[in-house]
Amino acid sequence: MIDYTTLKHQADGTPTWDAFLGVILKVAVERQNWQSSELIQRTLEEANLPQSMLQMRYVNTGSKM
Repeated sequence: MIDYTTLKHQADGTPTWDAFLGVILKVAVERQNWQSSELIQRTLEEANLPQSMLQMRYVNTGSKM
């Protein structure tokens, strides 16, 4: 397992998308074929995120250009 605190983080404490790339690749080589939901779940387990982060949801605040 990876200690998520060692990953690069956003302002809210969640790992950045590029920090997850290494975790995803590490997990992806475990099997040849994945269902996306299984890969997501296994990646989150490998990153060892705390429960509070697992319960967070994305909120689109929109952007004005």
